[in-house]
Amino acid sequence: MQINVVTKDVIITARQKSDIEKKISRLNKYLKHENPVTVEVHLIDDSGPNKNGVTQTVKIDVASEHYNIHVEEKKSNIMKSFANALRSVDRQ
Repeated sequence: MQINVVTKDVIITARQKSDIEKKISRLNKYLKHENPVTVEVHLIDDSGPNKNGVTQTVKIDVASEHYNIHVEEKKSNIMKSFANALRSVDRQ
């Protein structure tokens, strides 16, 4: 499983990045028969200097030969957004 973490206007620590990769790697139990599997996690700060609000967006894309899953979550905290998005991917 290949995991790509992409950030836009968001600063995450090395520990947060490793936690994200660790939690995403748990999806491998559902996708162990799929090869290759690519997971992209996009962490985006939608509340820039010209925007109102404190919206943090997380997009998770899981792509394999038989599955294409896209989940998007928006919350005020980036890690809460990630947790909700990951739960949605687990359900799918």
